[in-house]
Amino acid sequence: MSTPDPKDNAFDAALVRRLRGLATLPVDTGALDQRLRRAIPGPRRNLRRFGVGLAAGAAAFLMMGWVLFSILSATLARASLADLTHAYQLAVSRGPVHAAQLTGSSAAAALAQACTCLPGLKTCPMAKMSSCYMIEIGHHQISCALLSSAAHPVVLLTGNRVAGPKGQTVNFQGIQYQVVRTDHLNLIEGARHGRWMCLMGRSSPATLLRLASRLRN
Repeated sequence: MSTPDPKDNAFDAALVRRLRGLATLPVDTGALDQRLRRAIPGPRRNLRRFGVGLAAGAAAFLMMGWVLFSILSATLARASLADLTHAYQLAVSRGPVHAAQLTGSSAAAALAQACTCLPGLKTCPMAKMSSCYMIEIGHHQISCALLSSAAHPVVLLTGNRVAGPKGQTVNFQGIQYQVVRTDHLNLIEGARHGRWMCLMGRSSPATLLRLASRLRN
C-alpha cells in the first residue's frame, strides 16, 4: 500500500475549502427572473395583439366583400334564351307580372330610360306601349315593355351590362343584330349607346328588324 503524497492531501483540502465557500455564497436569481418575464408575453399584450389581428381580419373581409360587389356590379349579365322566353310569356299573359306593373314615377323613369336608348319609341306607330315592367336578370334591372304591333304583340327589353344568347349575325341598314329563332318565338338583339336592346315576338325576323330600325332612328 503506497504512502499518501503530502501534495495531494494539500490539494484535496484546498478543493474542499473552495467548494464550501461557494456553497455559502448567495445566488442572485433576480436578473434571470427578469429575463424570463420579458421573454414570456403577458396576457394584456396577447389580448392587444389579438384585438389588432381581429380588426385587421375584419377590414380584410370587408374589403373582399366590396371587391366582390364591384365585380358583380361590373360583370356582364348573360340572359339565357329561357330567361327571355319567360319574360315574354309573363309580359303577354297579363298574369303574375301584372301585379308588378310600373305606375307613376317608376313607369315614367323606366320609359324615359328606354326612350333614351331608343328615340323612336315615342313616335313609332308600330310600337305603342301597352305596359311597362321591371325585371331582374343576373342582378341587373331591365325594363320590359309590352308593345302593340300590327299583327302580334312584341316585348321590348332594354338594360345596361346585359347580353343575350348568341344567334345569327345579321346586318340591317348598316346596323349589326343578333337573330335567334325558336319554334314559337323570334328574337332580335342589338345595342345603342352601350345599352342592350331585345325585341321578341311571333312576328317574322324581318318585321322585328324593321321595328328595331325604327326604334333606333
